[in-house]
Amino acid sequence: MSLKYLFLDVDGVLNYDSCKARAPSGCRGISDKKVKLLKQIIDATGAEIILSSDWRLDDGNDYQYLVKKLGREALHIYDKTIDINCLKRGLEIEGWIDTHDVDGYVILDDTNFPDFSRGKLRDHLVITDYQCGLSKSDVVMAIRILNNEIH
Repeated sequence: MSLKYLFLDVDGVLNYDSCKARAPSGCRGISDKKVKLLKQIIDATGAEIILSSDWRLDDGNDYQYLVKKLGREALHIYDKTIDINCLKRGLEIEGWIDTHDVDGYVILDDTNFPDFSRGKLRDHLVITDYQCGLSKSDVVMAIRILNNEIH
């Protein structure tokens, strides 16, 4: 069994700058179209979703809203990264990888944090455009990374 993981940011990936959907808090919500694109990655790779977004820190209505939106496409959050520092997302992801068996992984994020350039993280990174969120080309790249088709 292959152990593949998708480290998921939400803002700028599952939503975008002009997204009209709203979370219970009133913040930018989740686009159903972007969730369908995420499902394409999961279906093509069998990867599990690890939430690396700041949304993982919410234990209330916004987190439940996210879970429900993903659930509509039969997607679920397998785990979350730990919270070290909002500017150390790469370190948080590395910490998760170091404590689990991992055959492959991809990081979907709209921000290229400085610590993403550490080690091999940069080879597993798909940076989305905050203006439009997850795109079809991002989906193709994520699938190629997870299926080890990038050399």
